[in-house]
Amino acid sequence: MGMVKAAFIDRDGTVLDNMGYLNHPARVRLLPGVACGIRLLREAGWKIVVITNQGGIERGYYTHDVLHIINLRMLELLWAEGALIDALYYSPFVSESPCKKPNTGMIERAVRELGIDLRSSFVVGDQLIDLELARRAGCPSILVLTGFGLGFYEYMRDKVEELSPIFIGEDLLEVAEWVVNGEGSYYLGLKKGGVGKEL
Repeated sequence: MGMVKAAFIDRDGTVLDNMGYLNHPARVRLLPGVACGIRLLREAGWKIVVITNQGGIERGYYTHDVLHIINLRMLELLWAEGALIDALYYSPFVSESPCKKPNTGMIERAVRELGIDLRSSFVVGDQLIDLELARRAGCPSILVLTGFGLGFYEYMRDKVEELSPIFIGEDLLEVAEWVVNGEGSYYLGLKKGGVGKEL
């Protein structure tokens, strides 16, 4: 099987409205444009791999079974808009773990299981740990301004700049449009750095 490219996408604050420790499927809300962005990326050949820290499990706020129900609700909402996810990985830990972002355990597992080529892949999320995850994994990063992203961009811009995202998008749809139809195909193709928005 040939190597494939992937979009490693954070869940809370990137795909779903970040409501703190999400512990009930009734609280699951897709952010605007997410389904369209995922469809666009998938149609252009990217595997969609959701990677998420879910430390609420170790804290006792919800169980693995509850998280499974919540993730199924997310998938149901995406499917209703024609968007599919290829894989989802989560870390249940608050304490240090090889699989807890920004450590690369979840990405390494996806590479093994899905045959992903990291050189042609990227990470997108709303937090600095997503950018740091990409740096450690050796692939480009993209920051979205949904979730915590706007706060990091406006008030911790030096930290964002240190981690060198190749683009900063308003939301996942803008990211997908940039990756597929804009300069993103150039940046990702040549594995170059740089920042999409002015820092």
